[in-house]
Amino acid sequence: MATLSAEQLGEIHTDVMRLWSDENLATPITKAQLTTLLGIIDPEVNTAEQEILDAIPAGPEKAWLTSNPHISRRLITMVADKRREVL
Repeated sequence: MATLSAEQLGEIHTDVMRLWSDENLATPITKAQLTTLLGIIDPEVNTAEQEILDAIPAGPEKAWLTSNPHISRRLITMVADKRREVL
């Protein structure tokens, strides 16, 4: 699975800065530190996605999810969204 381009990470950076501003969220993170943080998170998410797929036993579901990474990513984000909601 690929990681995001610098341009895509820049778009996230802009979205985060806008979100934090809209929420008046005080943060000790500078713009440069956010850029660094996003650069660390992206490949770690990539690693986590791969580890999740690796943990699925061989079979049609693994083959299907491996050949349709957009679906496996959606499942991962749905679980993450629910975890954020309840935890």
